[in-house]
Amino acid sequence: MASSKRIRNPKKIRNKQSARQDRIIGEIASAIRMRGHLEIAKLKIQTSVDELFTFFPRIFRQKNALDFVHGPAFPVKPSELFSKPALYQPAGPFNELIWGVCRCLQFSEELKDFTHLREEYERSLLRNSKSKCNEILNVIERKFGCSIWLIQNKIAAAQFWEGIEEARKLGQLYEDECKDHQLMPWIIRFIGKRIEATGLKGYLKTELLRMFGDYSNPILQSYLRAKLFELSHIHTDDVPATLYVEAQSCVIDHYETLVFILQSAARTRAISTGMIPVIEKPLVAIFRRTQDIRLAGVLRGLDIVPSTVTVYNKQRAELIELYTKGEYPLMAQNSETYLRDFPEDMSIQVMRLKACLQAGISYPDQQGVLKEAFRSLHEVLSLSTNTYSAAFALITLSERFYGHSWVHYLEAVTRYELRPEQAAFPPDPLRDIFIREPHVTPFSAVAANGQAKIKILNDEQLKILFPYTRAVYDLVSSGQIDEPLPISEIRKQKYLAVYHLAFGSPIRAAEHFQWLIVNTTGVENIRARGGAALALLKLDRISEAVDTTVAAYIENQNVPTLLPIKQVADALKEPADWPRSISTSLLFQLYTLYCGPEKIAQLRYSFELFQVNNRINEPSDLAERIEEFGKPFVIAYLRNIWTPEIMRHTILYSGTREIEEARIKVCRILAELDPEGEVVYFDEIKERVKQQEIAKGTRLIEQSKVYVEIEAIKKSLKTKLEDSYIRYKSSSQTSVLKPEQSFAKNFITNLGAVFAKENSISVPLALSKIQTLNLNLDMGSESDVQFEALFSEVTNEFLRGDHGLNAYLSTTIRHGTLSNTLRKPVADERLITSREEGSKSYIRNQYWGHGEKGYSEYQAEWQLILDALDTFSSEFDSVIEYLKDELIQIRIVHELKDSGENKNALFVYRSSQWERKFVQEQDKAFTNMDEFVNYYVDILWEKTDLNLRNVQYVLDTDIRARLMEPFVKLTNHLNRVPAPGINDLLNAVGRAKTNVQNQLGLVISWFKRSEVYDRQDCAADFPFHIALNMVKNTMFNATGWNGASVSLSRDTPLMPGRTLDGMVYVFHVLLENAVLRSGLEMDELTVKAELSFSNGVFNARISNNLAPAKVTQAERDKLSKLRDSLRSDESPRRAQREGRSGLHKIWRTINSPIYKEPKLDFYHLEDSFVVEVNFKLEKKDHEYLGH
Repeated sequence: MASSKRIRNPKKIRNKQSARQDRIIGEIASAIRMRGHLEIAKLKIQTSVDELFTFFPRIFRQKNALDFVHGPAFPVKPSELFSKPALYQPAGPFNELIWGVCRCLQFSEELKDFTHLREEYERSLLRNSKSKCNEILNVIERKFGCSIWLIQNKIAAAQFWEGIEEARKLGQLYEDECKDHQLMPWIIRFIGKRIEATGLKGYLKTELLRMFGDYSNPILQSYLRAKLFELSHIHTDDVPATLYVEAQSCVIDHYETLVFILQSAARTRAISTGMIPVIEKPLVAIFRRTQDIRLAGVLRGLDIVPSTVTVYNKQRAELIELYTKGEYPLMAQNSETYLRDFPEDMSIQVMRLKACLQAGISYPDQQGVLKEAFRSLHEVLSLSTNTYSAAFALITLSERFYGHSWVHYLEAVTRYELRPEQAAFPPDPLRDIFIREPHVTPFSAVAANGQAKIKILNDEQLKILFPYTRAVYDLVSSGQIDEPLPISEIRKQKYLAVYHLAFGSPIRAAEHFQWLIVNTTGVENIRARGGAALALLKLDRISEAVDTTVAAYIENQNVPTLLPIKQVADALKEPADWPRSISTSLLFQLYTLYCGPEKIAQLRYSFELFQVNNRINEPSDLAERIEEFGKPFVIAYLRNIWTPEIMRHTILYSGTREIEEARIKVCRILAELDPEGEVVYFDEIKERVKQQEIAKGTRLIEQSKVYVEIEAIKKSLKTKLEDSYIRYKSSSQTSVLKPEQSFAKNFITNLGAVFAKENSISVPLALSKIQTLNLNLDMGSESDVQFEALFSEVTNEFLRGDHGLNAYLSTTIRHGTLSNTLRKPVADERLITSREEGSKSYIRNQYWGHGEKGYSEYQAEWQLILDALDTFSSEFDSVIEYLKDELIQIRIVHELKDSGENKNALFVYRSSQWERKFVQEQDKAFTNMDEFVNYYVDILWEKTDLNLRNVQYVLDTDIRARLMEPFVKLTNHLNRVPAPGINDLLNAVGRAKTNVQNQLGLVISWFKRSEVYDRQDCAADFPFHIALNMVKNTMFNATGWNGASVSLSRDTPLMPGRTLDGMVYVFHVLLENAVLRSGLEMDELTVKAELSFSNGVFNARISNNLAPAKVTQAERDKLSKLRDSLRSDESPRRAQREGRSGLHKIWRTINSPIYKEPKLDFYHLEDSFVVEVNFKLEKKDHEYLGH
């Protein structure tokens, strides 16, 4: 018996489905009545996309049914926007999309009316009709209430016609209306800043993040970032949050955001082919009901056939055909009438501009915003030196008129014109243009697929209206050419090249591109070279592709983004396979400049390989082979590759000096080969020589940390002691030596000689270590007492005088330099923080604190880590403080007695009566005080040398171990904490530990005697540059600082070399003060030094800006007290203390005998701190002071 199949009745199936839907809808409606918001959220989140579109209009039959969830559809006042909070969480992107479509369909009549008014508003703006624009905005406000769209357009219109101040006033009015609103004031403020274009988009985004502070709301952040800055190119991940929050604003904003998201999805193909049938019906419905022409391109881009009948404009078609045939003057002329009626047709506007450029005729005068826009677009299309700034101007214009179709179309054109050449067709920027194009032409097919594309290509009316344009489309998309096609040979070759590169033969593509390289100029030429490079890559002719790309850049450096730099550079895999061409390094350099830093190592190695493989050791070697490599390539290589930044990372050079000298040679060769750039090259030579001198001067100053200003000491002693010395000499000559004194003298001399020989030291140094044994040396005679006073005074002046050893230890080591030098490596790695003001506690480490925020489940572990970093900061600083406050100090011991000074001091100066007696005996041969001072200073230097050797030993052993201990403790602690992200911190600790060891080595090198004081005369601004270099080298936050400047008249005479060290210190203190005490971040801080030196008179005015908190009456009072203390007797003593501003030390420095009539003043001037330094110099032999 034959089996029979049960035949299903379609009508019954539909009835069952309908019954099921009815039941579900009834259940949902009932649940919503009972539980409101929760059930609506569940409906949006849990319902499938197709059912959501079906259920929505049957559940929410009344337009205002969702007002209790989203707020009023058309709020009257700005404060009513976002009047209802967004509850629960966003749904998926498609559910949010369909929810938005459904809600907008409820108000389709209103949105249709709004769309018509919006289009008329943009048209009136382009016609520069202020009155019409204001009228339309008022109508929109009257009909549809307030919206973010309305607010930003009103502010933009105010700025365009009334100026920035009026726009700010209007923005402030809106803010005042919303003063109690949590969100709107911020939105209005950022809209105002964006319209003003006073900050880059990236800066405003950063400001937006700062607005949230520690409060994290990813949904709101995502919405604001997209809404305010990224709607035209919204990221897929931001779509749910954006639509979810935007629904709470108003229907106008919800709809506008929906359109932007759809445009972006069509452009990026973000919606899978399987999902398109599901959303097709809702999108077709919204297009049909609103008649928004923006959605026509969206539907084509999503492969959906619009249901409406396309109406073609014959006049428009004729203009496009004229352009296709190359009849550019006629097209430009005939488009005038059309564009008068349809100024918003940006496709024809752009086509007219291109026609004028092709024909070499003037572009017709525009007015208003069109004039500004097309002036910029003209520069973009011309590939001039202003191309990128013009492109930026257009993008800025799109920020001002955010949401306007015409400006986003021009933005898309700009991105297309500046795109890198690529093998695929159509390129994404071209798709973007045709998605934003509401009108249909044969080329609309480039943005369509499937049935939408077939409909365009099979449209008979299109074939009739656009015969030549259709033929060109066939040529570029299929390689088929209609012989009678009346277009230029250049365009035929270009279209064939594009086709074969994308779909056909790479060999034929390379041939067509080569023809274009030979026969074109300008943009056509550079694009042909880029296309040729891609074709050569497909043929695996990589060396030729590299040469072609680099040659194209050298030929036209205005628009490097047109070249496929990334694709060609990515083809260079293993160094062994790299072309040995000079172009290889140049290509890697282009990649580093325009694509990113990922291939910087390849750039450095390619330089090394090229030099070695071609046996090029000197720049002259390359210049001699200019015919082989090509002059433009050699110049580019010398200018951009043979640079210190690259040289220092190769094995070809051993040090900075050799590298700098090599670069100077390069610049000299460049000046010969490229006379047009001669001034630039010689300026670089001057700057590098200057920097060499600054580095040399810095090293010289760094080597002079332990110094005593002997001439100043002698002058001071002469003033104090000359009369006393003369009286001593007179009394000592009349005294008679007793027999026991003669015995003592011989005993001291012989004992000292034996002890000195055994210890390889001088007799007086040996005697200083031997204390008296109650021998009868009769040390109490009048002359002995006089000499003992002289002996003590010289010791004190050498060690503690204003220009003695302690003053220099304080000035050059203890006052900031030591701490900054050792702290810099740990500060660079953000391991250490500063103490809280007025407390021993440390500011919490915010840099590594991100680990706590990034891994919320490990908060306890990261708290322990931050505690460990606080401990590390304290322990590390305590070592530096011990070194600075305890060890690098002076202690004077006479006969085992001291004045209660620091017992840990490493600079220990012992003396004894025997030593004093020995020196007194030697003095009998001296004829004047200078001889006595010179002799005894030599003894003190010998003691200093012994101390320095001991300091170096202690630093290299005890202090090194003490400094490493906090690192060991911190590392052990971190290894016990199982927290993610800990390895980055451990690596930072390891780097800092190594670098601290290196810095300690530098500190150890400071402790050697610098007795000889021989400095060449120098420019008056030279000390400032040295001081700035020292600040950058020792203060971690000043490393890349560019905020300091110095001005000096060109004909200023040189300053005597004897002033160098003192002036370096003066400027160093002032720069360090500015960094530490201005209250500003480094990118905000500016220091200006204005110097003059003439007729032996030096004047300096140094000013730096201050944070508002630093310009107070309390701060002024502090300055007044400081000014008084400088005049007091306490000033010399304070100058040898550490900490505070260092102004006492500056005063001590310029109060040296080498300066006459010194003056120091400091004060607040508005928001700046100003210091003025003045002094005179007396002329010495062989010095020229500008007299």
